Amino acid sequence: MKKVFHIGPCHPYIDSYSESIYLANLIETEVKHYLFIPNLKAVQTHEWTSKTEKHILDMKNFLEEVSVFIEQHNPDLIVFHSIAYHHDLELIIKYGKLIKIAWVIWGWDLYSRLKNEESIKVLQLINENISFILGYSGDYKILQTQIKNPASFVKGSDLIYSIPSLSKIKSQSNNTAGDYIILGNSGDPGNNHIEIISEISKKSDYKNYLFIIPMSYSATADYIERVDLCAKTQGLNYHILINFISPSEYENIIQNAMLLVTCHNRQQSAGTIITALSYGVPVILREKITVEGYIFENPIWESLKSFKVNLLDWENFKEFDSLKNISICENEDKSNLNHFKIYYSSAGAAQRLIFHTNHMLYQTI
Repeated sequence: MKKVFHIGPCHPYIDSYSESIYLANLIETEVKHYLFIPNLKAVQTHEWTSKTEKHILDMKNFLEEVSVFIEQHNPDLIVFHSIAYHHDLELIIKYGKLIKIAWVIWGWDLYSRLKNEESIKVLQLINENISFILGYSGDYKILQTQIKNPASFVKGSDLIYSIPSLSKIKSQSNNTAGDYIILGNSGDPGNNHIEIISEISKKSDYKNYLFIIPMSYSATADYIERVDLCAKTQGLNYHILINFISPSEYENIIQNAMLLVTCHNRQQSAGTIITALSYGVPVILREKITVEGYIFENPIWESLKSFKVNLLDWENFKEFDSLKNISICENEDKSNLNHFKIYYSSAGAAQRLIFHTNHMLYQTI
């Protein structure tokens, strides 16, 4: 039996992915998937919901403990879900020439390493010790401009994670939009909240709406204070979500929103964007991003446009004089929405997991 080890951070996205691992292990008979995560939570109040078996190891000894499992079980493939910690890099260097290794680009683990020559050398070192790269094809295109001979890209692996709740959404949502608008998806400064708020304040009717600003993780006290001051100065009626809420509560907020406004200058916020689109909530998203002087199509935009969902470019959003006048995208195809939900459901992600891992396991390097 082939063995695949998955290594990732203790993050809600890995929780959703572990559900796909659980389903894949039920379906497959020739491949067994194992999940290893450190006990350092990205969101302190997050509790695991997936049924899959997982090895939660001590953060301080993660490198040593995972190495023991690797030496004992001799996996055929190791998949790194982001390269978040130094132990990830050490494991890749240690086993890259001995075992097939795949890197799933999350976004920040790529973009944060484009800052200077030294960090790009780290990218090159990673690339020299891996066999495959998964993620958005747009991120891969960006990587191609920064390093030599990037590892083989696994096509169709744009978002291998699932949005578990999508399987519960009816084919035709009866969503009635509320009178509130969501700004961004987290406290990460990459959300560009201040730019969003400044643009919102130019709309003639912005005082008619409540603005919900999720900042329950990846936020510093200083950044929250800056966003709070900006929203207050511009006269917004707003509420900043600082405390982490359950996925079901967050989903309820998303599904009843009038609009989701994002302004990331990189691939980010896929889970929130996909959930909103699945409920028929229009999403504002940059079609073009600028990375290290290069202009690229936003990897998320590039991935989602084929589904003909309700996306509006940030630059077009700026042209509207009021929020009320923001219309449904001309290319929206509601009949395609059910396919969209199935694709990003746990079952859909499990099928993609099986397909992609088999491709990597049996491809000659």
